[in-house]
Amino acid sequence: FRILAAPVMGYQYWQEDKLCVRIKTASEAPTGEKPKHFWQVPVWCDGVVKILDITQKTVQRDLQNLDNNSEWGNLLGYDVIVSRNGDGMDTTYTTTPCPKSALPADVKTAYEEFEKDYDPETIFDVKNSENGDELPF
Repeated sequence: FRILAAPVMGYQYWQEDKLCVRIKTASEAPTGEKPKHFWQVPVWCDGVVKILDITQKTVQRDLQNLDNNSEWGNLLGYDVIVSRNGDGMDTTYTTTPCPKSALPADVKTAYEEFEKDYDPETIFDVKNSENGDELPF
């Protein structure tokens, strides 16, 4: 996938196992809840703009390391491949950067069109707390 903008970060927990509630800080969670850190980011994947939720700590860490790396730098400049191995508690993720490349014109146009109706802050509204796309693998 190709990250198209900076992620919105926050925390989420499930209410009655049905409603994903997203909050900006962990301290906003009700007593007894252990919210999970998430990133929500627009990406180009499978030929369309999608909203991707990244909750896996190892993937977040790897992406942040790439972004901070002097050789790779800004995640907007290249695609990333995230692979999943295993199941359940034995699941591991591998994050691999692709060679740097300019954002294709059709992708840029698609994102500009998508952005017209995209307000990332609405994810913190309870009425909009449906879970977005999970990692596509």
